[in-house]
Amino acid sequence: MSDGEQVPLDGNADGDNQQQVKISNEDQGQVGVIMAMFGTITEFVEENEDWTEYVERLGHFFLANGITDEAKQRSILLSVCGAKTYKLMRNLATPRRPGEIPFGDLVALVQTHHNPKPSVIVQRFKFNCHFRKTGHSVANFVAELRELSEHCEFGAMLEDMLHDRLVCGINEDSIQRRLLGEATLTFKRALELSQGMEMAASNVKNIQKANSGSCAVHQVTKEVAGKREKQWNVSDVEEHIMVSTVSSWRLSVTIATKRDI
Repeated sequence: MSDGEQVPLDGNADGDNQQQVKISNEDQGQVGVIMAMFGTITEFVEENEDWTEYVERLGHFFLANGITDEAKQRSILLSVCGAKTYKLMRNLATPRRPGEIPFGDLVALVQTHHNPKPSVIVQRFKFNCHFRKTGHSVANFVAELRELSEHCEFGAMLEDMLHDRLVCGINEDSIQRRLLGEATLTFKRALELSQGMEMAASNVKNIQKANSGSCAVHQVTKEVAGKREKQWNVSDVEEHIMVSTVSSWRLSVTIATKRDI
């Protein structure tokens, strides 16, 4: 390999559609296989992200880059998690060092610290007490229900529970009557009906608003036109001429008087 030779990052000779890097002769003895890395992983910030979500993103990063070795996964986690999280791992792992603990156990330590397993009963209570807020769309309501169901352990009953909560918590009389009137109603059908009625109600309001604005403009046009016709009546024209004549005469008398003085 000559000095400054282009080497594909994926290690293939052709290097098609791959980023390339220049490697000098002095580096060749230290470089084995150079891999292109897809994506980046920032440090974990508790205020911005849940630990479970962070680990999920990290898992996708490993998958995208073909990183399967657990020791390497652990080293990457310890390198990118940030000083605050590393210190937490170090404290939780005492007397051992974080680098001595398997990747999965490290993740579990932080998970237990930040997100201890919630009570299923409490989570189901929150789920069953959740109602659609005024002004929120049906889609947002269902998304909130799915989020609340995460730790409810409904299993195969999830669709039925979502169905019941959608009907009972929709917080809209017209939609609720329509859903309760269905003899056989699946969650999918309930969602379709709810969103359809929501869209219909929105369309009706838009049409009524447009019609109301059109009628107001038409009324103003008629009134303005009526006033214009009245201004050109014969009596109005004669009165205007008389007033103008008197005003001109008074102005002439006033000017003449001032000159005499």
